[in-house]
Amino acid sequence: MIDRYGSNGDVEEARLLFDSMPERNLYSWNTMIGGYCQNKQPHEAMSLFHELLMEKTYDPDDVTAISVLPTIDDLGALDMGIWVHEFVKWKKLDRSSNVCTTLIDIYAKCGEIDKVRRVFDEVLQKETCTWNALINGLAINGRAMEALKVFSNMRI
Repeated sequence: MIDRYGSNGDVEEARLLFDSMPERNLYSWNTMIGGYCQNKQPHEAMSLFHELLMEKTYDPDDVTAISVLPTIDDLGALDMGIWVHEFVKWKKLDRSSNVCTTLIDIYAKCGEIDKVRRVFDEVLQKETCTWNALINGLAINGRAMEALKVFSNMRI
C-alpha cells in the first residue's frame, strides 16, 4: 500500500500508513524512502534515512542506497553524497554494480569526474549500465571525445 500511494504521488498518505505500522521491516523503510525520492522530496527522504540509521533495527542494503543516492543531486549536496558513498563502502554495499552505477551517475551530475572515474575503476564486474553511466557522465560534462573512447573500449 505504501508503494501504491507513493507511486501515485500521495506520499502524505503513504507516510501515514508507514507511521501507523505496528512493525516495520527494511522493505517498508526502503519503499517510503523511495517514495519520497520519486516524488521529489529529498529532504524527507534523507530525514527518513537518518531515522533508519538511528533506529539501528535494520541495516540499510543496496536498495536503500539506490533509493537515497538520487536525493544528493536533488539537494545539490555533494558533501552528503560523499558521506553516503563512505557509508556504502563501510557497509560493503559498493560490491553491487547497481549501487556503483548510481554513484557514478550522481557524481557525474555533480560534475565530479575524478570521483566518477574512481568509482568506475573500482567496480569489479562492470555491466553495460555501469559503462553507460560513465559514458553519459563524461558526455554531460563536456568530455565527448573521452566518452567515445570509453565506448570503443567497452565494445572490445
